[in-house]
Amino acid sequence: MPNAQSGVEFEAATTVEDMKTATALRERARRSNREMREARDLAKNARKRGDHAAAGKHRQDAIAHESEMKCLDKRAAKIIFRENNKVRGSLSPCRRRAQPRSCQALTKGTVDLHGLYVAEAMECVKKELESATYRNDDEICFIVGRSFQ
Repeated sequence: MPNAQSGVEFEAATTVEDMKTATALRERARRSNREMREARDLAKNARKRGDHAAAGKHRQDAIAHESEMKCLDKRAAKIIFRENNKVRGSLSPCRRRAQPRSCQALTKGTVDLHGLYVAEAMECVKKELESATYRNDDEICFIVGRSFQ
């Protein structure tokens, strides 16, 4: 049989790949943000010159780049949130040696918001508070701030 990965190794490999995907999505979103700002500057300059057709085209380009940026950031945020808050088995490699907090298994009622932008984190907090209310949880803990990564 070919070298089959154990469940723990597969989970760790999947997590690494998912976080690489999220990082790539964030980079693409930053690139779209730069392109959006450039298109807005071009629209502003075209408007100053009186070239309203070019200004309109650049404004539409800026809107398209902004839409792409938001979509990419949303996809990245979903991956980051899922990976930071997944339930890990007791044999996780993170449990065998010292690891950053974001790699450790979370206790019930704990939500890790590392890696999210403020607006994304606020949206997750709102959803998690609604879920906790529905479950009649007595408390919920949000982990915020910078991680070790």
